[in-house]
Amino acid sequence: MKCPACGKSLWFRLPECPHCHAALAGAGRAGRPWTVSLPCWVFFALACLNLAMILLADWAPGNAGWRESFRVKAPFAFYMRYAMPVLMLALVWFMLYGRNWARWVFVVWFGNAFFWQVLKTPKLAWPQAVLFAVSVVLWFLPRSNQFFSPPAPGRAGGAAPAPAAPAGPNPTAP
Repeated sequence: MKCPACGKSLWFRLPECPHCHAALAGAGRAGRPWTVSLPCWVFFALACLNLAMILLADWAPGNAGWRESFRVKAPFAFYMRYAMPVLMLALVWFMLYGRNWARWVFVVWFGNAFFWQVLKTPKLAWPQAVLFAVSVVLWFLPRSNQFFSPPAPGRAGGAAPAPAAPAGPNPTAP
C-alpha cells in the first residue's frame, strides 16, 4: 500500500502516514498494537504445531489399531485432543480482530488448564507459567484495552467520548 499524499510505501495499517502525517482513508480504527499481535501469533503458531503433531501421531501408518481403541475407550478425550487446538485457533483469530470476549474466554480457559497442569506436574509447568503471565500482562496493558474496547458511537477508534458541557441554566435562553 502506498500513501496517497506522498506516495511512499506503507508496510503497516496505520491511521496516518508516518512520513507526511496525512490521514489515510479507511483507517477509522487505530492499528492493532504489538501487545496484542505478539502473543496472539505465538499462540496461533503453537496451536498449529499442536494440531499437526496430533494429526501426525494419530494418522501415522501403523497407528490405526491404537487410534480406534482410544476412540472407543475414551471418545471424549479423543475428540477433545482435536477440539482444543481448534478452539485456540478460533479464539486467537477473534482476538486479532479486537473481540474482547475472546480475550476473556482465552484467559479463563488457559488459566484453568494451567491450574490443573500445576496440580498434575508442578515441575514441568514453568514454561506455561511464563507464557501465561507475559500474555496476560500484554493483553491487559492500556493500549491493548483500547484496542479491545468498542468504538464510541459516531467516533472512530475506542477513545473516550468528549466531556459534556457543564450543567446549569442556559444564559442564552429567553
